[in-house]
Amino acid sequence: TYYGPREKLRHGIINGGSDNYVECLECGKKLLKLTNSHLKIHNITFNEYKRKHNVKTVTSNRLIKWHRDRYYANTKLLELQFESKAEIQLQEYAKLINVPCIPHYRIGYNELDLYLPDNDLGIEFDGLYYHSEISAGRTEKYHLNKTNIVENAGDRLIHIFEDEWGKSPEIVKSMISDYCNIYTTIIQSQFCVISECTEELAENFLNDNHIFGHCKSDHYIILLTNSNIVEIIGISYDNTSNIHILDRYCTKLFTNVIGGLDLILIYAASVYNIEKLIHYVDRRYITKYIEDNFEFIENTPPIYHYLDRGNRYMTRHNKSEFTLEKILEKFPDADPNLSEWENMKLFGYDRIWDCGSKKYIKTFN
Repeated sequence: TYYGPREKLRHGIINGGSDNYVECLECGKKLLKLTNSHLKIHNITFNEYKRKHNVKTVTSNRLIKWHRDRYYANTKLLELQFESKAEIQLQEYAKLINVPCIPHYRIGYNELDLYLPDNDLGIEFDGLYYHSEISAGRTEKYHLNKTNIVENAGDRLIHIFEDEWGKSPEIVKSMISDYCNIYTTIIQSQFCVISECTEELAENFLNDNHIFGHCKSDHYIILLTNSNIVEIIGISYDNTSNIHILDRYCTKLFTNVIGGLDLILIYAASVYNIEKLIHYVDRRYITKYIEDNFEFIENTPPIYHYLDRGNRYMTRHNKSEFTLEKILEKFPDADPNLSEWENMKLFGYDRIWDCGSKKYIKTFN
């Protein structure tokens, strides 16, 4: 077979050793990097491929090293890059847990604040002022598009909003460590006690250990070891759809409870006669167990939070606090003929968009 110069070069690299290629486990072809166009031949996505074959990376070791060396060799580029205090803190944390990281990593025309090549994980720190709609022009699909680009390349992307890092840095660190399989405590679920708890107890645990804090549920089921909560779920029943909702799933910081969620869900299904369980996962963050054990249904559109420009963009406010009806109550000068967003702009508010959610379902026999 005739090969052009580029094909000859590619084959020469591949034949240079096992670090120079990855093998497609669907067809056996050797590639420098498994691409989206190649996986389309097999009618499978990157995430489906990784779960099916239990692999973490789709890039050859040679190509990962080449990108890393190329970046660090470009000292001129490094000198020009601006790094916020939070980005530097994230880099320091990655070094603390001995995870290789590349700052300002480029994927096509997009740049990631931090990339962990050994874990196929990108991290974006989103300052509220610089990622909002009015001040920075970051409209509805800005964060979503970057997430899609990274996921289509076979990696995952975390978006950390500025106020989350400011209020809950340890929770964010724990989530990063979880994706890198690094824990300070590992517990076997068979040594735990399963129980239910009050909303007050659940609220305290969730506020200390979950990035979104407490949410109201019909039932809270917990795992305890030495009388301490190590894992919790909140479940509610939706009367309109006659289906159960998994409102919250949370593990204690830097802790891995092996088989914990399986145990809780089996208990919940038997006690509350659950046939189907729906769970919505924020696309900005990662829940590996849900991806591996629930069936993906669909992606939901991005939603927004409001930002008070007069308060220096310090805190996000849930849009549910500012429906048109509530705006008319809070602001006497509000115009009922204008939309919610038009009124909010008049009263000095900006907004920031997220990446939407992933909808999953688990069916019990």
